[in-house]
Amino acid sequence: MAFSEDIKKEFIEEIPHKTCCRRAFAYGLLFDAFVDGDRVYIDTSNGEYSDFYKRIFERQFSKSVTVSPIKKAGREYYRVEFTFGSMAKKVATLDKEGAGIKDYMEFKCNFCRMNFVRGIFLARATLTFSAGSNHLEFRIQHEGRARILTEFLSACKIEPKLVKRRGAIGIYYKKADRIEDILNLMQAN
Repeated sequence: MAFSEDIKKEFIEEIPHKTCCRRAFAYGLLFDAFVDGDRVYIDTSNGEYSDFYKRIFERQFSKSVTVSPIKKAGREYYRVEFTFGSMAKKVATLDKEGAGIKDYMEFKCNFCRMNFVRGIFLARATLTFSAGSNHLEFRIQHEGRARILTEFLSACKIEPKLVKRRGAIGIYYKKADRIEDILNLMQAN
């Protein structure tokens, strides 16, 4: 199993207990979500994750969440979606000119920031961490949100590098000490 999968499984097993932290985690999962009117949805290639997202969103937002298999570019994905107008508006604020993390959410306690990054990591990151081949990347599909995440990580004193990849922006780290900083920020074991 890949190192990133081990970390993601750890995050799935450690659902935040405090309401503010669970909210930050859910907002992290939805950071790169798509909005269509009042609908909010994310796609994942992992069926186990889709079931987990469904449980988190239903608990956090008290909304009915559906998981549907879809095909994209010949691969099977799972679409996790729900209708919730105020959450759709909240996610859409990330796409406004000059928007920042404070327009999307507020960190209520010392652990909210950690849980927010954990949510983004679970939904949008890959990680390889071995001798000579270190790479952590958040693949963000919305350009404005990539800017916001870059600013947020830079404010955490963990400045990333950027690359455009097939319709997405890669926010990445290659140096082991920077990757360790992100793992420490998320308090990953």
